[in-house]
Order: sequence, then structure tokens, then C-alpha cells
Amino acid sequence: MNAKEIIINEINNNVISTDGSEIFFYQNGSLLNIAKDELFKIREINNLDRNTAILYARFSQSFTEGDFWSASKNEIWSTIFLEDRISIRHIIESKGWSKGEDAIIDIYWDEIDEVDVHCFHEDTDEKGQTIKHYLIRFFSNIDNEITKVLTDYLLLKSEKDSLEFVNLINKILESRKKFLDSDDDELNLLIDNIRTKTIEEDFQNVINLINENFDLNLVKEENSIIYYFLVYHHSRCLKGLKKNQEALKFLEERIIKNDVSEGYEDWNFRLFELKAEIFDELGNYYKSLENYYFASENTQEIEIKSDLNDKINYSYNKFTESFNNLQYDKRKMILIYDEVKISPSDSFIVLDKSNLPVDIKFPLTHPKKEEIYVGHPYLKESYLPYSSFEADLFNDRFEEFSYFIQCLGAKSMTIKVIKENEKTTTEIDNKKTGGSIGLGKKVIKNTIEADYENNRDSDKKEDSKTSRIRTQNYNPTKKPYVPGNLLWYPHETSWHRIYQQRINGNILSHHDIISSKSTHSISNNEKSNLKVGLKTFFSDVNLNRDTFIKNTIDESESIEWEIFVEFESLENLLENEESTISFVESSTFSDAENQYKEEVIFMLEDDGIIDEKERRILNRLKDKLKISDERAKFWKMKFQIIIHKMNKNI
Repeated sequence: MNAKEIIINEINNNVISTDGSEIFFYQNGSLLNIAKDELFKIREINNLDRNTAILYARFSQSFTEGDFWSASKNEIWSTIFLEDRISIRHIIESKGWSKGEDAIIDIYWDEIDEVDVHCFHEDTDEKGQTIKHYLIRFFSNIDNEITKVLTDYLLLKSEKDSLEFVNLINKILESRKKFLDSDDDELNLLIDNIRTKTIEEDFQNVINLINENFDLNLVKEENSIIYYFLVYHHSRCLKGLKKNQEALKFLEERIIKNDVSEGYEDWNFRLFELKAEIFDELGNYYKSLENYYFASENTQEIEIKSDLNDKINYSYNKFTESFNNLQYDKRKMILIYDEVKISPSDSFIVLDKSNLPVDIKFPLTHPKKEEIYVGHPYLKESYLPYSSFEADLFNDRFEEFSYFIQCLGAKSMTIKVIKENEKTTTEIDNKKTGGSIGLGKKVIKNTIEADYENNRDSDKKEDSKTSRIRTQNYNPTKKPYVPGNLLWYPHETSWHRIYQQRINGNILSHHDIISSKSTHSISNNEKSNLKVGLKTFFSDVNLNRDTFIKNTIDESESIEWEIFVEFESLENLLENEESTISFVESSTFSDAENQYKEEVIFMLEDDGIIDEKERRILNRLKDKLKISDERAKFWKMKFQIIIHKMNKNI
């Protein structure tokens, strides 16, 4: 039996007498003997849809024709029993200005303590007989308030009718209480059983108990404390069965967004802690750290908070140990702070200055507290200040390009500055370079000596609209080759074509435009998300850094240089017998690398380069074979050089 059946049963047992003209009973899904227009009117004034069951109704209406002095009106009295409440209406439908106030009263079953009949007034009629006037009092079990309703509104014509009506309601309340008490006893036994079996690690049995005895969607509407108890134990048991992904999905689906219920307030720190444990087992240590942090923020219990703070430090240490293994997009931007904090957005990660990842590297005098840094796209451990990131990458790329074209036999290079950041300073020294080239803050040694003169000057940018021209002259002696220590070359398809043109076509000049706006630049969307995230972060730690955010993120202008290169004819260059990378026998490769090698060679055999379509195919193969990015880049460059040498010898 449920609450609805209890109400219907008591109506059938306790409605003793009625004239049948104003009282209607529920049977087989509808009210008996009520006219369709009257049923429609009841639903209309109570704002009920056709699917809501009306279990009992007292209804009457009276139409009064208007005259010169008054408007016509239709007066409606309606009292209905629903599964969750009693709805009382006294509505006057009229276009007249003095129709009076409507009475709209809703009293919920679970808020009623008891009901009685009260005589509030007595008077005497023309024959001297006493006339009593009654009202029904509904006593609340929540706030000790009393709702008083005139018997006229309820269509109760006598004291006897009123007593019978009150008796019906009290019988319903008594039966509901017995039902709920027995239901509570059964529920408490189930709750205790679930709790005990979870402790005993009888995980599958707990899940079966929850699925067989509860509809979580209904529980969510009725009792948020029990709802989150069940959500927590169901997820914990899935975790106990090593179904971590399923447990995580269940939590994500079942935690109500922006929930302010008592149940969520009681259980949220446990739910966050459970999510943290799941992420830890999945190896996602930053998500684990985030959820331990949220759990700590959502409890005031000192001992629990202390335990969670220990787990925060544990997760942070595990996170820093695996930091460099994160995908580039996940670790691209970091904010340095003086304690462990969680980023309010996915646009950056907060790192504790006193406990940084072991292999991470910064420029001299860095890192600095509350500064944003951006990871180098090809040097995993290297991080550059956000304010100079694009300029630093541009210089990195240009320095390598300059070295590369010299290894191809360049005689001279003329640089025309089209546009340059106002903040950018380009340092170019007068020196002779022998076998090494500076790439930004990193010096990469060349395994083969290069013999060229590098005439350089020093320029400092003052006006971004000023155009400057600089020419460098070289003295090449060796045939074109690709050195084995280039960082950018594997990713620059256009450089591959220049190399092909030099060894196959002996081009004597080349014109190019190099810009800082490349795939490595920080997009407008990234900047927008970063600004929002930084504002939230600094607001949370009570710092006003609006000026810093504006100056750091909003000020960015692209750098653009136009390059003119002249090459020495191949006829005037000596054969370069040395190979920058020695051939490695297939036996030293893993099976996966041998498979990858064969695909690379196949793609290189036709034209000696890997175009964009071929690059996408290789990337998919790399992921399938679980070959690291670094190894894939190394083998692509190695076999490109081998194929070039084979073609040349043929």
C-alpha cells in the first residue's frame, strides 16, 4: 500500500452520508459521476494536468446574472484531496470591479498534525433559536501555525457534516503515520544493512540492495540526505569492484548541479573525497588533487580537514612527479603561487613555488610569484614568461632557421623587419660561430663543425611601425646537409621543401616571411579564458591584479620578418661525407618502431617529404603503436635524411 491507496481506502471507509450532488469519489482512475465541464473547471482553478489523480472532490458553483448596478458572476467552491495535499478554492469569476478576493489554500498532508471543528460565532434567528457558525482548524506540525477555513468554503452545511469531514481527515493522517512509521523502520534496516555490507566489502550485494529497493529519481525528490547516502555507497562499491570509470560516470550524473539541499551539504565533502580516490587510481593526479581540495573546502571538521590536507599534499607531490607527462594542452600555461591552490578554470595550472616539478626550467631570475608562464611546444621542461612567450619562440625559431639555411649553403641573408613587438629586444652579437647555435635560452651543440662567418649587429625596438633591414654574409664550404640537433625542423614542412630544392634543384635564392603568429601562438579564446580564470583566482585570494592581467594579456602584437636568402652554387661546395646521424640497425628498434619506420620510409620514397596528409596518418599510427612524440619526431627526421642520401648516391 502507498500514500495514494491509504487516502482512497479511508475515503471509502469513512464517508458515511452524502446527497451525491456535491461530493465525488475516485474509482478506477477517475472521479465518479462528475460532469466533464465541472471536472475541467476543478483542474483549471487548481492548475492541474490530466495526469494528476483527484482522489476526492467537493464542488459547487453558482451563477448570478448581473443588472444595471452589478456585473454577472460565477461563484465556485472546490475542495479536493490529492496524493500530497488538500487544495481548497473559493473563486469568483466576474468582470465587475468589486468581485472580492479569491481564497486559495493548499495544505500538505505531511504538514498536518490534526484537524478539528471550532465554533467561532453564535447568534439567534427570528424564532429565537441559536445558530452556530463553524470553521475547520488545521494544526501544523512544523511551525505551530493554525490554518482556519470557513465551513461554507468546504460546502459543509451542518455540524454533523463538519465532524464527519474532520473525522475523515484525521483517519487519513492516522493511517499515513502508521504507514510512514513502518516504512521508516524498513528504511532504517536497509540503510544499516547497506552501511554494514559496504564496510564488509560485500560490494556487489550493496549495489543489488540499492537497485532492488530504491528508485533514485524518486528518492532525489523526497529526501536529499538518503539520496546522497545511496549515491555515495553505490559509487564506493563500484570503485571497490575496480569499476572506476563507471563509478566516476555515476557520480557525475547523480550529483545535482548547484545543489543547495541539506543532503548535499552533509555529503559533498565525502563525494569529493571519493572522486579524488577514483582519479588517483586512474592516474589523473591533478583531478585527484582538485577533488581533495574541494573536499577540504567543504568540511569544518578539524580532524577530517587535517586528514584531507595530508591527502592534498600527497596528490600534489604525485602530480608534480608526472607533470611533464601531461599532454601539452593540459600543462601549457601555469601560474606560480606560494602555496598549493586549485585553478578556477582549465586555462592554467597553479604550481607551488616551493615545490615545483623536478625537471621544470625557467629563464634566469624566474619563476616569480603570481606570474603566468607558457610551456615551450617542443622543449618539455622549458617554461617562458607569458609576456615574452611569442617573442621568445619567434627568436628560437628564427635562430634555428638561420642556422639551417647556413647548413644548406647560404651566402647571405637579408632581413627586413615588417612588424615587431615594442617590448621585444633582439640581441645579435658579432662573433664567429663554430658548431653551436643559440636557441633562445638554450644552447644546442652541433655534432658536425660548421664553418661560416656570422656578421651580426645589435638592434633594440623602439617603434613598432619602423621598418629596418639587416644583411648577414656567410662563407659556406660544404654541401647542403641537415644537422641532427634541430628542434623546429621536424615540424616545419616548408623547411623540408627548401632542403629538397637545394639538393635536387640547386636553388640559388629563397624568399620567405617568418611570423610569430603560428600554431604555437596563444589564441584569442585561450586569452579570454585565461583572463576570466585569473580574475577569479586573484579574487578568491583577495588580491586586486586587474592592471597586471590587462597589461600581461591584452598587450600582444605579432612579429613579422621578411627574409631574402642567396645560396652558393652546389658546384662550389665540397662533398660532406660525414652524416649528422649514424645509421641504426633495425634490430635496435622495437617491433612498433620497425612498423613505424617502414611507414615513414614508404611516405618518403616518392618525393622525400612528409606532407600534411601523410603527417596525420603517421600521427594516428604513432598513437596506435604507443610511440612517444619525441621518438616519432626523431625517426621521421632520421629516415628523411637517409632517404635523401640514398637518392643522391643513386
